[in-house]
Amino acid sequence: MISLYASRLPGRLAAALDRSAMEGAVALLSAPSAFAVAVVANGRLHDPTGELDVAGVFEARCFTPSAELRWVQRGDSGLAVLLSEDLTVVSAFGGDDLDPVEAVETIDQQYLLWGVSAPVGAGAGWCELVESRIGAISVPLEAGGAAGARVALKVREYVSVEPSHGNAFIADERLLAIVPAVGGVVTDGAVTDDEESDNGESDG
Repeated sequence: MISLYASRLPGRLAAALDRSAMEGAVALLSAPSAFAVAVVANGRLHDPTGELDVAGVFEARCFTPSAELRWVQRGDSGLAVLLSEDLTVVSAFGGDDLDPVEAVETIDQQYLLWGVSAPVGAGAGWCELVESRIGAISVPLEAGGAAGARVALKVREYVSVEPSHGNAFIADERLLAIVPAVGGVVTDGAVTDDEESDNGESDG
């Protein structure tokens, strides 16, 4: 059995970032007029141009391979939930403990992001994805991205079993990382060309 622990804490996004110790995490930020991808550095959110103003952000998902912070705006404040398989990480958040997801197995998946890597436009450690339908967006990619390469969002699904009838279902899905998907889809570090049609594409 695999447990996905969770802790809930009210407050603003900046306070949640400070409490969650998500240094180096990737952040997906939704605002009324824009969508942005950032990284957490010193408790603040940054893109290739510098620190971001998060005043208009109404939803954020910040993630590392070991934990995910979800935050939504509620009135003048907000509500954050930290999830991890590591109970010590969740306990250190200091929020109200939620019932853990008890999974019989986990499935690592990946979704190709819109666009292909452009050779210019992003800073070191970043990759600019370009797609005619959505324009360009910068995403953090430690190794950078070769021109024309694809990028994937890795996730982990938690499969639970309904106790009354024994039906299996996806109880939760946690974001893990943004990774290169050269020539196709990344699967446990390997790249395959024939799986692209089986995976959805994300606007992320």
